[in-house]
Amino acid sequence: MAEMLPDDNELLVSFDEIFKLYYPRLCDFAARMLGDYTDEVEDVVQDTFVIFHKQMSQVSTHPIAVKNYLYTSVKYACFKKHRHNKIIRKYQETLKVDEPEQAFTLDAIIHAEIIGEIHRTLKTLPPGCAEVFKLGYFDELSNQEIAERLNISINTVKSQKKRALDLLRTKLKPEALALLLPFLLR
Repeated sequence: MAEMLPDDNELLVSFDEIFKLYYPRLCDFAARMLGDYTDEVEDVVQDTFVIFHKQMSQVSTHPIAVKNYLYTSVKYACFKKHRHNKIIRKYQETLKVDEPEQAFTLDAIIHAEIIGEIHRTLKTLPPGCAEVFKLGYFDELSNQEIAERLNISINTVKSQKKRALDLLRTKLKPEALALLLPFLLR
């Protein structure tokens, strides 16, 4: 059932009449302006009609004036929606870039703090114990290489490592100990 547009001389007086006549047309217009028929289209058109209803007494009831008002309002609302969506997309793009960066930064801070805690605790160990531990777990030397470098027996290296681990377990916070586990499990 095709609706007839009023004559140029015929006045539009009922909001319902205007809404029924222009709503589908304005939705199509907004869909073309926004590039797709989404909920945003209906939101833009409905918002336009809300504003029109509030300002209806200030707008001529002449059909051309009403049509111009509605199409112009929808057009600018679509422009505003485009700008808003563009800002949202840019913001989301910066978040996507920043998320991994933030996660990496946070991981690096946590790692640095825990390593600092381990080094602080190593300073409280007997010097020989701490030296064997550093060479074995930080410098990744074998027990044989540590024994040769420090001119001590392999059994002394093993006992110093065990002693260092026992002391670290009692002195380190659980978070630092958790980071130390991968070194120990090699």
